[in-house]
This record gives sequence, structure tokens and C-alpha cells, in this order.
Amino acid sequence: MGAIWLLGMPTWLRVAGVEVHEYPGWELRSRSSGGFDRIQGIVIHHDGAPSWMTEARRTQLEAVGLTYSPVGNLHIHRDGSVTVIAAGASNTAGRGGPAALSQGTIGAHLANRETINIEASNDGVGQPWTPAQTATYIAVCAALCRRFGLDPRRDIISHREWTQGVPYRRGPRKIDPAGPAVGPDLAVWGRHNESWTMDTVRASVAHHINTGDEMRNITPTRVIDTRGASAGVPDGGGMLRAGAKRRLPVAYAHSAYLHFTVVSPVTAGYLSVSPDGKFGGTSVVNFTPGEVAHDGVPVDTPDGHVWVQASADCHLIIDVYAQGV
Repeated sequence: MGAIWLLGMPTWLRVAGVEVHEYPGWELRSRSSGGFDRIQGIVIHHDGAPSWMTEARRTQLEAVGLTYSPVGNLHIHRDGSVTVIAAGASNTAGRGGPAALSQGTIGAHLANRETINIEASNDGVGQPWTPAQTATYIAVCAALCRRFGLDPRRDIISHREWTQGVPYRRGPRKIDPAGPAVGPDLAVWGRHNESWTMDTVRASVAHHINTGDEMRNITPTRVIDTRGASAGVPDGGGMLRAGAKRRLPVAYAHSAYLHFTVVSPVTAGYLSVSPDGKFGGTSVVNFTPGEVAHDGVPVDTPDGHVWVQASADCHLIIDVYAQGV
């Protein structure tokens, strides 16, 4: 029986600025093998539940409602909060491996006993990830890497990577996590039904650790609406003009997780974001004429402002989902 129980998880995550809930009985919950044998890494997932399923039902199933519960150790909700499911080893990683990580090799089919498993609310077939979820995924992985001395560039793996060597009659045994998501530094983690680009995810967590950039989830707050349609919200100077740079106030100094919504673009194009007015050609939001397009990214906001540039005339809405601490 494994002897390692992660009884400090709620505290570790709260210190990192994450909103944490505790599913009753999590302290004594585990798979049949008990606690962990050791902690060698983190395996990340989506839960694959239909998008209409409530958050309460998801955690109930993962904790106690299935024959193979507990499914994972932690669950990240659509609002960016986390529920602690089990302090002992869980069942979700399943067959896979072996995997060579920084502290040794996880043997075939042993990831449940040697890795922390994180589930998250996403159907895996095109449901967009919320900005709050991706911000929390970074913060949780960073906090656990710090706690256990893990190398974020080697010791965070996807369920797809763990299972890729296991034959399956219909193709890859697992694809998770998958779906449209954008991470720090404007990097695309995944599109539509595609699995996340894990080298980019790992680099995002490493950046978070190296810069000490912690994010605290807040009630989403609208800070700019160039249409002038949101009461009490600055219009930022009105419609963005193609190619023109604009410095906009976002209220939160240091850094923030910003959600950008482009409205009524005149032609196809893209929106770029910068902390200092220097743009490298990387887009945050791509859009077609007349559509409403959106995405979210963590952005450095050293003086409480952010620079934006659109390649076409358009309106812009900015909402803040998390702030740096």
C-alpha cells in the first residue's frame, strides 16, 4: 500500500492564489492501492463529460459516483476554482508508459501510483476552455512542481502522452486534454478537437515559476468597451483603427489574465497585445468580417495598462479574469 497522502493540497493551492473547494472525505479517499508510492510528475486531463453536465455532478462522479472513483486528485472547474477529490492515489491515468521523467522512470501502467492527476471540466470535442481554467491550470501545476521539486519542462505530461504507446483499435487511446485554449505568451495550446501542444503548456508553467507570476482569480470585471455600450466602463477612445497602436487602462498593475473580445471587424484580421507597445506579429484573436471573436491570455501590465493593435477596424471589449499577486 502506498504511504504518501497529499493532505496539504488545499493549503498549497490557496497559497498560490487558487480558489479551493474540498469534496467531503477527500483526506481518506484513494484507489485500492492507498496513498502514492512516490510523486514523480503530474498528468493533466479533461473529464470528457458533456458540456451540459453541472459542476456538482462532475465532482460527485469523480469522487464517489463511478466504479473507478476516485477518478483524479483535483478537478478544475469552468470558473477557475478547484475541488480537491482525493489525497491518495487515483484511477484516471490507467494503462500507459513507461515514461522517463526528471526523477526517474515511471514503469508501465504505474502512473496512478506515482503522479498527481488533474481533471478539468471540458467535453474534449471542441468546447472552448475558459480563460479562468487555463490560468488555474498553470497556477496549480506550478504550485505542485514547486512543492515536489518537479521540473515543469519534463514532469508534466498529458494523458495522451502517457497512453500513446498503448494499442487501441480506433486510434489513440486518449486525446486529453484537447480543445481550443490559449496560454501565456500568446501561445496556442490547442485548437478544436486537437490535443494540447504540451511543449508549449510546459513552457508556460516554467515561465510562471521562473517569473514568480502568480494569478489570483477574481470576479470577471469589464475594464474596456470601445462601443461605449457598458455603463461605467471606459470606451478607450472608441473603435480601433487598422494598424494603429493604442494604450488602454486595465486597472491591475503587475500582470493580469485578460479576455479580449473583438466585435464588428470590418475585414478579416487579427488582434495583437503587448505590455510595452512592441509587437512581434503574434495574434491573440483572429477574426473574420462581422463576427464576434474572443480569447484570453495572461499579460504583463506593469503600469496598469496594456497595448493593443488590430489589423482591421473593429471594436474591442476587455474583461479581467485574474490578477497577478
